[in-house]
Amino acid sequence: MAVEDAMQKENTSRLDSVRLSSEWYDLIICLLLAGMSAWFLVKSRELGAETDTGTINAATFPVTIAVILIISVIILALPSMKRLLQHNPAKPITFRQPVSVALSIVLFAVFPIAMKTFGYYPAATVWLLFFGLAAGVRKPLQLGGLIIGFLLFAWAVFEKFLGTPL
Repeated sequence: MAVEDAMQKENTSRLDSVRLSSEWYDLIICLLLAGMSAWFLVKSRELGAETDTGTINAATFPVTIAVILIISVIILALPSMKRLLQHNPAKPITFRQPVSVALSIVLFAVFPIAMKTFGYYPAATVWLLFFGLAAGVRKPLQLGGLIIGFLLFAWAVFEKFLGTPL
């Protein structure tokens, strides 16, 4: 019985964490930042074409952010690649709850699309429900309070105080 419990605990712990050297984490983040900067550049070209009134236009800010991201990627990636090529990686880092983190990233990516399709309040309600579950909120009253509290806060600040309809 104790052996089965130990095996169950060992199998569960493999699913709850990922262990890699910090260089690999740096390179994963670099790939994500490079993808985001490429997206900023592509989308900013569309903005620049619509409002081409000179050197500074609607595309200036996203292009600037994309350039800063590209510089950051280079600064972060080069030392990590050097350490990996020299076979001198840093001490491994344990990354806990990778499934919850990945789900949260997907939720952040899907939210603007859902908001545009269904409206702010329905999209935010469903998003907050899933994000709360991914964050580990399991008590129904606590989850409901999170959702209602956030939506009331957004309504009060944006719709009432700032006069911005959501």
